[in-house]
Amino acid sequence: MADDVAALLDHLRTGPVELIGHSLGALVATRVTLARPDLVSRLVLEDPPQAYAITGRPPIVEDGPASFDWRMMHQTEAQLIDPDPAWAAGLAAIGTPALVLSGGTASPLDAADIARRIPGARLVTVEAGHLIHVTARQEFLRIVDAFLDEDPR
Repeated sequence: MADDVAALLDHLRTGPVELIGHSLGALVATRVTLARPDLVSRLVLEDPPQAYAITGRPPIVEDGPASFDWRMMHQTEAQLIDPDPAWAAGLAAIGTPALVLSGGTASPLDAADIARRIPGARLVTVEAGHLIHVTARQEFLRIVDAFLDEDPR
């Protein structure tokens, strides 16, 4: 997925972008930033998964429509249970200004772990659960806009 995002940005010739990713998208955004820092001017990660293994998760039950991408769900779950150590180690190499939003105690993820691993990352907690952009939309927009409006120097 990160390769696809980088290829799209190259194709569009946008120059560096402000890249925002939620959950799995946040993991993808970090991988884009690690592989191609020239493409990303600022990084916003909304409730990203932690870089350490999650234990005690019940197995995925395929109880939705057959058209749903269950294969992707199983692959994603594998990364939550046993994250790629190269990804975790690579987070320390991110030099792009980064904002990490945590959904707080209502979220099943530990976004603070990612904020601690990215040098200089700012962590903001919004007690809104995993879908901050939905359950606390105005606060999400206010926080992200303020970060993107800051002077990068």
